[in-house]
Amino acid sequence: MTPESIIEGLESTPLLGNKRIAALTELDALAQRIDPEQHPTIAMRLVLRRFQATPVTSATLAQLSTAEAWATHDDMLTYRTRIRLIWCTHVGRQFPGAVPTDVLADAVAHAKEMGTLEAEWRLALAVVSPDEASNLRTAALKVLPSPSEDATRIETLLDLADDQFRGSDTVAALHSIEQAVDIAIHHNDSDWMCATLLRLGLAHIEQGRNAAAMPHLQHAFNLACAAGNDLNVIMAGTP
Repeated sequence: MTPESIIEGLESTPLLGNKRIAALTELDALAQRIDPEQHPTIAMRLVLRRFQATPVTSATLAQLSTAEAWATHDDMLTYRTRIRLIWCTHVGRQFPGAVPTDVLADAVAHAKEMGTLEAEWRLALAVVSPDEASNLRTAALKVLPSPSEDATRIETLLDLADDQFRGSDTVAALHSIEQAVDIAIHHNDSDWMCATLLRLGLAHIEQGRNAAAMPHLQHAFNLACAAGNDLNVIMAGTP
């Protein structure tokens, strides 16, 4: 298979469960095969997909920034814009004030001008626009490809649930979390199953529905024990 066909296949593979593990192995093997100088576009796509397949840390965000600096050719504008939008989304999720407004505005403007990256620009804009976040994330969910971006869909649904809780729309918020749970279960991704079930159980407790919370917390507790995730064991087990 050619590097082009390999990266195309990886871009259409859901980054959840066993498929994520297999994709990481294939991404690392492809990284050993290609020369970024000869195949800059494939290298950029590889960096992007690998970032999406791994936990977000300061190190992976720094690698993404380095890749963005490489994308200087005109024919790589789409990839450079996408990297900026994804970077802003992940930084802004934790630290909205740390998102450079000029960088975000430039990336959003380029995406709109190109008529592409419809989900990415909305998700990036949502992290710095609390009043519009719910509408932006709802619109992004409608254009996120499935199943290839189901991991992003889970994250977005959980963010949307936070928006809906802040807006006192409890029914919609619980439905968003339940949708995230269903996706995690569909892909048999134990980490996301644990995280989403934990969110669902705690949400029920916050609403005073302790009996409804217990099955979800018990399931999350069992998954956390199996994975050896001490923090989740404590969070799911304490209630």
